[in-house]
Amino acid sequence: MIKCESYLFFFTYMYRPRQWPSLAKLLSEAWSSDGTPILEHFLKKIELDTSVRPMTLSPHAAVVCMDSPAYSDLTDEAAFKELLERSIRFQRETSMHFGGLQPFAQLCQHTNVKAAQRYTGPFSHTLRNEILIIGNTADVTRHAIAKRNSCQ
Repeated sequence: MIKCESYLFFFTYMYRPRQWPSLAKLLSEAWSSDGTPILEHFLKKIELDTSVRPMTLSPHAAVVCMDSPAYSDLTDEAAFKELLERSIRFQRETSMHFGGLQPFAQLCQHTNVKAAQRYTGPFSHTLRNEILIIGNTADVTRHAIAKRNSCQ
């Protein structure tokens, strides 16, 4: 588990008090040198039975990576350096505590599968339903007004 995954892990459980006992059990097992339960918490089993609805190992990462533009021809070392610099800059400009919560940024470079179709515009359509945009006015890089204006 990398640092941002551990932050995300704890941050998620902070808002789920009913699951604190299961968190305590996972941490207890980890501190007694058994990391298997935490690993199994993050890695979902691949179902081989075709009669069962398929699940992916990481559905969120699959959507994020498949819909993202392709990486340039950077070497692994240069790409890692760029991602690290972005992560540090993001953390400094956003939040000292949770600015580095980017668990999927490091995964996309090594994703071989790309979406068959990627929508590139135009983005000028009006939707039938309104969209609620939640912003944080205390966050200098993500003003609520900028969020609202980005959809107009």
